[in-house]
Amino acid sequence: ARSYAHQAVLVEEFVHAGAEVVFLNRPLGETPEDTLLLQLQGMFAEYERARIVERSRRGKRYLAQAGAVSVLGRAPYGYRYVGRAAGGGTAHFEVAEDKATVVRRIFAWAGEERVSLTTVCQRLFEAGVPSPTGNARWNRSTVWVLLSNPAYAGRALFGKVTSRPWRPTLRPARGRAP
Repeated sequence: ARSYAHQAVLVEEFVHAGAEVVFLNRPLGETPEDTLLLQLQGMFAEYERARIVERSRRGKRYLAQAGAVSVLGRAPYGYRYVGRAAGGGTAHFEVAEDKATVVRRIFAWAGEERVSLTTVCQRLFEAGVPSPTGNARWNRSTVWVLLSNPAYAGRALFGKVTSRPWRPTLRPARGRAP
């Protein structure tokens, strides 16, 4: 376990249930010294996990500020990811022309003709264009994500999604009891 609290609870639950807990690096003893060693290993594992996450996040942020695309999740629809080995030492995105024409049509329909997302999805289906996941039909949310992606304006963003602690809503959803 990478969380000491989870490790302690799980080991205690397993022992109370009569299951045998076996560690690969050393046997689980019953002396106070063995218990102390198990606790220390759990705490150090939790600390090391936090350090790994922090170093990884810091490294990805540095690479993103340096302009590396390798830290991004994946290439947007219409682009192909070229790794460092194939890209001559630097990773980059390359335009996939067959899919780029689809992206251009989507932007033309939505931006110039001002058609709805549903109409865009219908036109893509009628043209026989498979969705990014390979489905015959496109979903409106997929088209919306494509249209709102800043990468198509030449700006790829890293770290634009943040998580915050959960807070209760101000009022219950319509039709639900408080």
